[in-house]
Amino acid sequence: MGKLIGTAPNQVPTNADLGTMAYRDFEQLKGTGGTVSTVGLYTVHTFTSSSSFTVSTPGIADILVVAGGGAGGSDIGGGGGAGGFITYTNFNFASGTYTITVGAGGTNAGTNTGYSSVQEGSDSTISGGGISLLTSIGGGGGGTERTGSVGDGGSGGGQGPRSPVGDGTPGQGNNGGTSVGPSAQHSAGGGGGSASAGQNAVNPNGGDGGAGTQNNYDGNNYYYAAGGGGGSYSGSSVGGDGGIGGGGGASAYDTGGTGGGSARNSGGNSVSLGGGGVGGNAGANTGSGGGGGTEAGRGGNGGSGIIIIRYKTY
Repeated sequence: MGKLIGTAPNQVPTNADLGTMAYRDFEQLKGTGGTVSTVGLYTVHTFTSSSSFTVSTPGIADILVVAGGGAGGSDIGGGGGAGGFITYTNFNFASGTYTITVGAGGTNAGTNTGYSSVQEGSDSTISGGGISLLTSIGGGGGGTERTGSVGDGGSGGGQGPRSPVGDGTPGQGNNGGTSVGPSAQHSAGGGGGSASAGQNAVNPNGGDGGAGTQNNYDGNNYYYAAGGGGGSYSGSSVGGDGGIGGGGGASAYDTGGTGGGSARNSGGNSVSLGGGGVGGNAGANTGSGGGGGTEAGRGGNGGSGIIIIRYKTY
C-alpha cells in the first residue's frame, strides 16, 4: 500500500504530481555470501563455487543460475551440451540461509571408452529458506562412435557417428546437432547451446556448438552456456568451433576447431596430435560444453557453472 507525503525510513519516492510526493513502502534485501560487488544501483553476489547465501533482511532479487556444461565425446565425439541457463526476476527471498550449489563441468573418460555419465555436467541449485528448489540441469555429454548412449541435459550433447542426438530441456537449453557416419569420413554434431541448437555436421566437417546467452547481472556482457564443437576424422576435415564460451572440436588431420570467446573465460582451442586430436576445454564458470575429440583423441572437459544474485541498493 502506498502512503502520501512521508519521511519515514524505508520509503522511496515513486512519482511527483503538482508538488505532492507519493511514497511506497519497501524492504531492501540484505545478504552475505559469495564475491560481493556494486554495479550501478545493484549489490551483486557472484558464486563461482558452492557456498551459502544468508539473507538477514528479506526482499526481492534477480538471479542467474547456470549449470555445469557437458564434456565432449571421444573417438569422433560430439560437442558437449551447455548446462541449463535460467534467470529469475523479482524473486522474493525470505530471511534465512540458502545453500548455493554450483555444478561442476563434465570430464571426459578417455579414449576407447564409449559414452560415460562422468561426461555430463552437474546441476546448479539454490535451496533452503522454505523455497522450492531452483535447479538448472547439467549439460549432456557428447556422443561417440562406440556406443548407442545419449547425452540429454540442460542442452543436449552433439551426436556421434553411432549414438543418438542429445535432447535439451525446454526453457533451459537446446538439442545437439546431428552427425555424419559411420563411414570413411566420420564427423560429429556440435553440442546444444542455451540460445540455439548445435549445428549439424556437414561431411567431412564437425558441427559448430550452439550459441550461448548474454547476461549482464554482474556488470559484464558475458555469454554463458554455449555448446562445444563436434570432432571429425578424414583426410581433409575441420573440427567444429565452440559456441561463445564453449570449447573447440578437434580434427584428425587438418584444422581443429577454435574455442568461443566473449565469455567470463574463453573456451580452449583443440590440440592436433597428428591423428589423435584432443577437443578444447570449455571456459571455467561459463557452463559451456567441451569440444569433441578425434578417432583416437579424447573430448574436452565442460565448464563449471555459476550463480549470480543481484538486488537494488537504495
